[in-house]
Amino acid sequence: MKIFKPIIFTSLVILFTAKTTLAWTPPIDLGILKPKLDIGKIFINKCDTLKNKIDNRVNRFENNKEAHVEVYTKLQDRLEERVAKWKEMHYDVTKLEEDLDKLSDKITEFTDDYKAFIEKLKATKDVACGTATEFSDAIAAAREALKIVRQDASDIRNFYHTAIRPDIIELKQQTPAVEED
Repeated sequence: MKIFKPIIFTSLVILFTAKTTLAWTPPIDLGILKPKLDIGKIFINKCDTLKNKIDNRVNRFENNKEAHVEVYTKLQDRLEERVAKWKEMHYDVTKLEEDLDKLSDKITEFTDDYKAFIEKLKATKDVACGTATEFSDAIAAAREALKIVRQDASDIRNFYHTAIRPDIIELKQQTPAVEED
Protein backbone atom coordinates (compact mmCIF):
# COMPACT_ATOMS: atom_id res chain seq x y z
CA MET A 1 0.00 0.00 0.00
CA LYS A 2 2.94 2.30 0.61
CA ILE A 3 4.02 2.03 -2.99
CA PHE A 4 0.51 2.38 -4.25
CA LYS A 5 -0.13 5.81 -2.69
CA PRO A 6 2.82 7.60 -4.37
CA ILE A 7 1.94 6.07 -7.71
CA ILE A 8 -1.64 7.31 -7.44
CA PHE A 9 -0.46 10.73 -6.34
CA THR A 10 2.07 11.12 -9.18
CA SER A 11 -0.41 9.85 -11.74
CA LEU A 12 -3.00 12.37 -10.57
CA VAL A 13 -0.44 15.20 -10.70
CA ILE A 14 0.60 14.17 -14.20
CA LEU A 15 -3.03 13.91 -15.26
CA PHE A 16 -3.94 17.40 -14.01
CA THR A 17 -0.81 19.09 -15.30
CA ALA A 18 -1.06 17.40 -18.67
CA LYS A 19 -4.70 18.37 -18.89
CA THR A 20 -3.97 22.02 -18.12
CA THR A 21 -0.90 22.22 -20.37
CA LEU A 22 -2.59 20.50 -23.24
CA ALA A 23 -5.75 22.56 -22.74
CA TRP A 24 -3.85 25.83 -22.70
CA THR A 25 -4.63 28.06 -25.64
CA PRO A 26 -3.28 31.49 -26.33
CA PRO A 27 -5.58 34.32 -25.30
CA ILE A 28 -7.94 35.61 -27.95
CA ASP A 29 -7.04 38.96 -29.43
CA LEU A 30 -9.92 41.15 -28.25
CA GLY A 31 -8.63 44.11 -30.21
CA ILE A 32 -11.15 43.36 -32.90
CA LEU A 33 -13.99 43.19 -30.40
CA LYS A 34 -13.04 46.21 -28.26
CA PRO A 35 -13.45 49.65 -29.81
CA LYS A 36 -10.25 51.58 -29.90
CA LEU A 37 -10.40 54.77 -27.86
CA ASP A 38 -9.38 57.87 -29.71
CA ILE A 39 -8.46 60.39 -27.04
CA GLY A 40 -8.50 63.25 -29.53
CA LYS A 41 -12.10 62.55 -30.56
CA ILE A 42 -13.18 62.21 -26.95
CA PHE A 43 -11.55 65.54 -26.09
CA ILE A 44 -13.16 67.25 -29.08
CA ASN A 45 -16.57 65.80 -28.19
CA LYS A 46 -16.25 66.96 -24.57
CA CYS A 47 -15.05 70.34 -25.75
CA ASP A 48 -18.00 70.70 -28.13
CA THR A 49 -20.43 69.58 -25.44
CA LEU A 50 -19.02 72.12 -23.02
CA LYS A 51 -19.25 74.89 -25.61
CA ASN A 52 -22.88 73.98 -26.30
CA LYS A 53 -23.66 74.12 -22.57
CA ILE A 54 -22.04 77.52 -22.32
CA ASP A 55 -24.03 78.74 -25.34
CA ASN A 56 -27.25 77.53 -23.71
CA ARG A 57 -26.40 79.34 -20.49
CA VAL A 58 -25.53 82.53 -22.36
CA ASN A 59 -28.86 82.41 -24.19
CA ARG A 60 -30.73 81.81 -20.96
CA PHE A 61 -29.00 84.70 -19.21
CA GLU A 62 -29.60 87.01 -22.17
CA ASN A 63 -33.31 86.16 -22.02
CA ASN A 64 -33.32 86.78 -18.27
CA LYS A 65 -31.59 90.11 -18.81
CA GLU A 66 -34.19 91.19 -21.31
CA ALA A 67 -36.99 90.18 -18.94
CA HIS A 68 -35.44 92.04 -15.99
CA VAL A 69 -34.77 95.18 -17.99
CA GLU A 70 -38.30 95.10 -19.37
CA VAL A 71 -39.77 94.87 -15.87
CA TYR A 72 -37.57 97.69 -14.57
CA THR A 73 -38.29 100.00 -17.51
CA LYS A 74 -42.04 99.35 -17.16
CA LEU A 75 -41.74 100.26 -13.48
CA GLN A 76 -39.91 103.43 -14.38
CA ASP A 77 -42.41 104.33 -17.12
CA ARG A 78 -45.39 103.80 -14.83
CA LEU A 79 -43.81 105.92 -12.12
CA GLU A 80 -43.03 108.68 -14.61
CA GLU A 81 -46.67 108.64 -15.77
CA ARG A 82 -47.91 108.80 -12.18
CA VAL A 83 -45.52 111.61 -11.30
CA ALA A 84 -46.69 113.60 -14.30
CA LYS A 85 -50.31 113.00 -13.32
CA TRP A 86 -49.66 113.99 -9.70
CA LYS A 87 -47.76 117.03 -10.86
CA GLU A 88 -50.78 118.14 -12.90
CA MET A 89 -52.86 117.72 -9.76
CA HIS A 90 -50.42 120.11 -7.99
CA TYR A 91 -48.85 117.58 -5.62
CA ASP A 92 -45.28 118.12 -4.45
CA VAL A 93 -43.43 115.36 -6.33
CA THR A 94 -39.84 116.57 -5.97
CA LYS A 95 -38.82 113.54 -3.87
CA LEU A 96 -40.32 111.16 -6.40
CA GLU A 97 -38.55 112.92 -9.27
CA GLU A 98 -35.24 112.53 -7.44
CA ASP A 99 -36.08 108.88 -6.78
CA LEU A 100 -36.83 108.38 -10.46
CA ASP A 101 -33.43 109.76 -11.39
CA LYS A 102 -31.75 107.40 -8.92
CA LEU A 103 -33.85 104.50 -10.20
CA SER A 104 -32.82 105.29 -13.75
CA ASP A 105 -29.16 105.27 -12.70
CA LYS A 106 -29.60 101.94 -10.93
CA ILE A 107 -31.28 100.40 -13.99
CA THR A 108 -28.45 101.65 -16.21
CA GLU A 109 -25.89 100.21 -13.79
CA PHE A 110 -27.78 96.90 -13.77
CA THR A 111 -27.80 96.65 -17.58
CA ASP A 112 -24.11 97.55 -17.82
CA ASP A 113 -23.13 94.99 -15.19
CA TYR A 114 -25.31 92.36 -16.86
CA LYS A 115 -23.63 93.02 -20.22
CA ALA A 116 -20.22 92.66 -18.55
CA PHE A 117 -21.33 89.38 -16.97
CA ILE A 118 -22.52 87.99 -20.30
CA GLU A 119 -19.24 88.99 -21.94
CA LYS A 120 -17.29 87.18 -19.21
CA LEU A 121 -19.52 84.15 -19.65
CA LYS A 122 -18.88 84.21 -23.39
CA ALA A 123 -15.15 84.45 -22.66
CA THR A 124 -15.35 81.11 -20.85
CA LYS A 125 -16.34 79.55 -24.16
CA ASP A 126 -13.03 80.66 -25.67
CA VAL A 127 -11.00 78.91 -22.97
CA ALA A 128 -13.29 75.89 -22.59
CA CYS A 129 -10.86 73.71 -24.52
CA GLY A 130 -7.78 75.22 -22.90
CA THR A 131 -6.17 74.35 -19.63
CA ALA A 132 -8.22 73.66 -16.54
CA THR A 133 -6.79 76.66 -14.69
CA GLU A 134 -7.69 79.10 -17.47
CA PHE A 135 -11.22 77.72 -17.60
CA SER A 136 -11.70 77.76 -13.83
CA ASP A 137 -10.37 81.34 -13.65
CA ALA A 138 -12.78 82.42 -16.39
CA ILE A 139 -15.69 80.71 -14.62
CA ALA A 140 -14.71 82.33 -11.32
CA ALA A 141 -14.66 85.77 -12.98
CA ALA A 142 -18.09 85.15 -14.50
CA ARG A 143 -19.46 84.05 -11.12
CA GLU A 144 -18.16 87.20 -9.48
CA ALA A 145 -19.80 89.29 -12.20
CA LEU A 146 -23.06 87.41 -11.61
CA LYS A 147 -22.87 88.25 -7.91
CA ILE A 148 -22.59 91.92 -8.85
CA VAL A 149 -25.61 91.62 -11.16
CA ARG A 150 -27.67 89.96 -8.44
CA GLN A 151 -26.63 92.67 -6.00
CA ASP A 152 -27.74 95.33 -8.50
CA ALA A 153 -31.15 93.66 -8.87
CA SER A 154 -31.45 93.47 -5.11
CA ASP A 155 -30.52 97.16 -4.84
CA ILE A 156 -33.29 98.09 -7.28
CA ARG A 157 -35.87 96.10 -5.32
CA ASN A 158 -34.69 97.50 -2.01
CA PHE A 159 -34.63 101.04 -3.40
CA TYR A 160 -38.21 100.69 -4.55
CA HIS A 161 -39.38 99.34 -1.19
CA THR A 162 -37.36 101.68 1.03
CA ALA A 163 -37.40 104.94 -0.94
CA ILE A 164 -40.07 105.07 -3.61
CA ARG A 165 -42.96 103.38 -1.80
CA PRO A 166 -42.63 105.51 1.35
CA ASP A 167 -42.54 108.63 -0.84
CA ILE A 168 -45.72 107.49 -2.59
CA ILE A 169 -47.40 106.86 0.76
CA GLU A 170 -46.28 110.30 1.93
CA LEU A 171 -47.61 111.79 -1.30
CA LYS A 172 -51.04 110.24 -0.69
CA GLN A 173 -51.19 112.04 2.64
CA GLN A 174 -50.59 115.42 1.01
CA THR A 175 -53.29 117.78 0.01
CA PRO A 176 -52.73 119.22 -3.42
CA ALA A 177 -51.77 122.83 -3.65
CA VAL A 178 -54.47 124.90 -5.25
CA GLU A 179 -53.41 127.23 -8.01
CA GLU A 180 -54.73 130.74 -7.72
CA ASP A 181 -56.21 132.14 -10.91
